[in-house]
Parts: sequence; structure tokens; C-alpha cells
Amino acid sequence: MNYYRQIPSKSAPGLTAQPQWPKYQPKPGGGSSANPVRSERKQRQQSLPGARPLPAFRQFSMNKLLAHIATLIGQENLLADAASLAAYAGAASFDGPASPDLPLAVARPRHPAQLARMLAFCTAEKIPLAIRGAGTRPVARTPLAGKLLLVTTGLDRIYEINPQNRSIRLQAGVSCRALQAALAAKSLFCPAESFGTVGGSLAVNPAACQTLKYGSLSSFVSNLRIALADGQTLNASLYGDGPGNFACQLPLAGLMCGSRGQLGVIAACSLRLLPAPEAGIRLAFKFASPGEAAQAANILLASPLEPSFLEIYDGLCAAALGLGSQPLLIAGFEGRGNVVRAAREACASLLDAPGEPADFAPESLLPGLRKARGPFRLVQAACPPERLGSLLAQIRDPASGLELAVHCDAAVALARIAIFGAHPDIASFEKRLFAAELMLNEALETEADASLSRQEWQSRHDSGLLASLKTLLDPAGILNPLPDSGRNEA
Repeated sequence: MNYYRQIPSKSAPGLTAQPQWPKYQPKPGGGSSANPVRSERKQRQQSLPGARPLPAFRQFSMNKLLAHIATLIGQENLLADAASLAAYAGAASFDGPASPDLPLAVARPRHPAQLARMLAFCTAEKIPLAIRGAGTRPVARTPLAGKLLLVTTGLDRIYEINPQNRSIRLQAGVSCRALQAALAAKSLFCPAESFGTVGGSLAVNPAACQTLKYGSLSSFVSNLRIALADGQTLNASLYGDGPGNFACQLPLAGLMCGSRGQLGVIAACSLRLLPAPEAGIRLAFKFASPGEAAQAANILLASPLEPSFLEIYDGLCAAALGLGSQPLLIAGFEGRGNVVRAAREACASLLDAPGEPADFAPESLLPGLRKARGPFRLVQAACPPERLGSLLAQIRDPASGLELAVHCDAAVALARIAIFGAHPDIASFEKRLFAAELMLNEALETEADASLSRQEWQSRHDSGLLASLKTLLDPAGILNPLPDSGRNEA
């Protein structure tokens, strides 16, 4: 017997019709308030061998679910039409057209209290969430199918900039570019990236181009305001917490940086600041191959110089940035004017080349590659600069039909490789890349490890710490849910 009936979508335009239980009218004169139709379905379901009950949120129609979320965060902050879903699913994507797996809806809360209320409701109803900032990191995304997409860009308020204490309080959805513009007006500086959001940068905790001189953005955090899955909002400090704060028993602020939204959502933060550098310059040195550029980078790393930017680009990446077609080493220096001039002269002497001033935006690399070469897939590998040539020699295979564009952040020994071409051997290429990475870093313990993918290897060597923390802080498992391997896809 089919107890479902189709109804048109009214409260959320753009949604397809969803199945809904018929309303139950209790018998006159009292009686049980339970719905016999639903009770019969539950009994039939539990009687089937191996059957599992559906997640709690599927007991409600999609229209009712979205209507309730709209009351929590405001109807204007909930997007459910097909155009918006497709736009957010494909935002800042570099690996081809938008995925056909669209989210259930897009929620953009504009206040930490709205965020906390929505998290509490989603935990109670077991609604999985995919959490995203600006969506500029294709390697750090969670699949969207069957999830509510939580976008934090609505939390875009800067509370206070204190020039005397060199500190700033702001919400997590403020873009890094807006942060730098606001600080520059007050002659202050923070080593944030030039793209993405502040909260997204903290959640991913990447090695940015200025990490070599200043450290990562997480090292400038003095306080985080964190929304947990159950709706609690906590203030966690890296310098100790007062009595009664949950973070006293658990270093919550440190755990959130780099957790990729799996333990909680960063709603706001306080950052320490630095005086803005008086001068800065970036110099481009041309080489015949990326391997030679990597050797030059190693020379600078071994010198007393402190570059604020040290990255290697092969010919394809250099062309995408508008810097010619030869492999490049870009070295940047910041500080007082006389220090920058001395560093430029010393750099030219060490590399036996004057270097040409390079005016470019690092964040334009990926959009430039897509515009010049079409869609690509981005992968990463840990690779010290001196081993970049060996890595490329092991993974390049002209017979595979794949074209590679290589960019290496020499400061943090991380190579980013864009793979062009829709080819069935991309999966085997990624395995070959991971095996070469393990071999170069002397982490290949057995021959069997050479045939494993990155996810399989991580699952085999996983201590279970992240899964244990997630069970403690997100028992319902709704925040960027972990796949069966126990790891996020990134």
C-alpha cells in the first residue's frame, strides 16, 4: 500500500514536489494521538531483515523543513530555487561544470545567534550540513548531495579595529581582501590570504604564501567564537580560558584551526595585528626548468634572508599569470625600505641574476589556468623544493594524454598540480603521484603502500583521533560528515 501523496511546492519555489504523509484526524471522542499510518509504516520497516530507520529529517516534508529553517535564520537568508542551488554548487569550481549533485538548500545566516539556532535544529533532526566559506578551495570541499549547504559569507561584520592594542574583532565570513583593505587604512597588517574568508582560512589552516616570514593565520588568533553542533556558542582563547568554560578541559581554539568544519563552525574571531610594512617587492627569476627554479629556492631558504613570498611556477602557470612562458621563481621581501633594498641586492648576488619586478596577484592563478586551458583537477603533494625535479620526473608520462601545470610553495614544501584532460587514467595518475610523494618523503613503509590511494593510506594509518573528537563534539555527525574511510575527501 502506498501512503504517499504528491503535493505542489509552495513555501520553497523551485523545489520539486516531495512526498508527504496525509494529515491524520483523530477520531471524535478522543483516542490515541498517534498517527496509525506512520505507526504501521514503522512496524513494517522494523520487521524487514536488515532494515534501518530513515534519518529523522526525512519524516517531514522538505517544504516544512525549509519553512522551519527560514523562521530560524530569516526567509531572505534561505535559498532553495534551482538557479541558486546550481550557482552555489558550481561556485569557484575549476574542475569542469557544476556537479549534478545539488544541495537541499543554501542557508546564509547573518548573525551568530541565527547560526547557533540552525545548528541546534539540524542536530535534533539529523540534517547533514556541508559548510563553506567563499568556496575557493576545490581540494577542501565536502560533497553536497543530500546536504544543506551552510555558507558563512553572511557573517561579514567587522566589530572593532584597535590600533593601540593592534587587534581586530570580526565575524568569520569577512573576506580576506576586505580585511586587508580595512587594516591598510589604519597602517596595520595581518598575514591573511588575498582570497577566501577569514573563517575559511582558519578552518582549513593552509600554508599561505607569507607563511615563511610571518607564520600561518592561526598563529595570530587570540580568541575564537565557536558554534558547536548542538547550538552551544563558546569563546575559546589560545591563551587560557576562565573557569567554567568548556575549552578549559579541551584546547578548542587550537582544534578548530585546521579541522575543516568537522568539529564546529567558527562564527567570529579576534586576531593580533602587525604594523604595515613600509616597503615590499617581488622579483621574478627565469629558469630553464622547474627543477632549476627549485634549486634556486633552496639557496634562498639556506641564506639569512627572510623572504615573505617564495613560490615556483612552471611555464603554464607563468603564462596564466601573464609573466611569460618560462618557469619562474618568485621571491618577495617586505619590511623597512633599506632592508628591502639590501635583500634585493643579496638575492641577485646569490642567484647571479638581477631579477625583474613582478606585479601579479597569486589568487589569479587558478582562474587564469581555467581560462587558458579549460577545466582541470587540482591535487596536492608534500614536496621539499630540492625534490621537485625528482617528483616531476616520476609522474610525467607523455603517453597518458594528461597535461600538468605545477606550482610549488617552496616556503612550506607543498606542490599543487593541475591536471588537464578528461581521461580515465586520472585515478591511476593520482595513485602514482601519491606513491612518489611517499617515496620522496621516505614514508613508504611497505611495497603494498605504493598501490594505495591517499584516502586508503590515510584510513590504514589513521589513529582514530579525529573520529573520536568528532564523536565528542558532533555526536550526530552532521558537520561535513566523514565518509566511511573516516576521513574527509580533502
